[in-house]
Amino acid sequence: MRLADLADRRIGIVGFGQEGRAIYGLLREALPAPQLRIYDEAESAADADLPLSVGPLKDAPLADHEVLILSPGISIYRPEIQRAVASGATLTTVTNLWFAEPRTAPVVAVTGTKGKSTVASLIVHLAGAAGVEATVGGNIGTPLAALWDAAAELYVIEISSYQAATFEGRPDLALLTNLYPEHLDWHGGTDRYYQDKLRLLAAAERTVVNAANATAEALTRAMRPVPANGTGRWAADASGLRRDGERVVFRWTLRGRRNLENLALALTALDCLSIDTAPGLAALEDFAALPHRQEVVAEHGGFTYVDDSIATTPHATLAALDAFGEQAVAVIVGGYDRGLDWTDFARRLAVDPIAGVIARGGNAGRILSTVRDLAPEQQVVAVDSLESAVRTAESCLPSEGVVLLSPGAPSFGEFRDYRERGRAFQALVVRP
Repeated sequence: MRLADLADRRIGIVGFGQEGRAIYGLLREALPAPQLRIYDEAESAADADLPLSVGPLKDAPLADHEVLILSPGISIYRPEIQRAVASGATLTTVTNLWFAEPRTAPVVAVTGTKGKSTVASLIVHLAGAAGVEATVGGNIGTPLAALWDAAAELYVIEISSYQAATFEGRPDLALLTNLYPEHLDWHGGTDRYYQDKLRLLAAAERTVVNAANATAEALTRAMRPVPANGTGRWAADASGLRRDGERVVFRWTLRGRRNLENLALALTALDCLSIDTAPGLAALEDFAALPHRQEVVAEHGGFTYVDDSIATTPHATLAALDAFGEQAVAVIVGGYDRGLDWTDFARRLAVDPIAGVIARGGNAGRILSTVRDLAPEQQVVAVDSLESAVRTAESCLPSEGVVLLSPGAPSFGEFRDYRERGRAFQALVVRP
């Protein structure tokens, strides 16, 4: 279904966040007198000047519409969405509408549990250094509705699991960074979450997969993807980055093996697109960490303060800990309880304890119980506020070290999203 196919159709936009607002504006511009109704459950969305209904979706007349455009936060598995489909409504998304339009430049789609934004940004940076004008959008923050007519020599689109679940399109290249359990409440379980992610790869002309991630490698083996890491031409190991087994020397500011794996993925993508990698490697010193991703935000009093608020799974927190090597680290963890397993985190601490684990939020008790059971020598503390967490982390450290916000959990119920949580952390540690 293309945008033009929506003319004279009864359209419902379900969810009125950033993406919903962007597609509403596009439809008003592109279609003559569109028949539109918007639905959102948040009172903050209320606007008397818009055809907007605010309230529970279970009470909304979704089946009255011929087409429903779902925002990413609205699960396709919700009963009210399933009932609307059973009544004859056609589901689509901004992502699917964008991919249905003809594009003359190649399109790279990036998905995975963690590292999507970093890989997408690295591809754009590396391609730009080689003289290829690339545009990035999607889940990374720029809605695809805002890129409808954007001209580029390369499109790099980040795709979340929500967007992948209903994906229809044919990207020239799809990349999978890794797979860990996440968003299980939206997808209804780990297996379905993985299946929804892989829907994107199955649709692509070619695929690149991070072979260092055992789950991603095993579940995509039958697709015969181009590997990055592992046996791939570009691979990260304990000593750095290698190309065809030879060590590659370059400079950049990002930390940890996970980011080296991300770089190997991006470089593999450039190989698949026949873009020269040499200029990009020379320009990596100019590539900075994205906000809230192992971002050093302050240094004073012997302490380095790192905002890794994007970490919403325990495995992401583990990757952040590994990025700081032998430095003394006190990590702030916890948030909304999605029921994710903290066993691997605790086992890592049993082998290599850190200065302190400070837990807060809805899953704090479960995290502390797991750590105390499996890593009894590890210092763990429960606190009730982010400010207390920062001060407690400082007190756990010797004269110097890293205060790391890497929650391993979403921020629902306290902060709007990981960005707001990261900004709250920065406000506590950045001196005027």
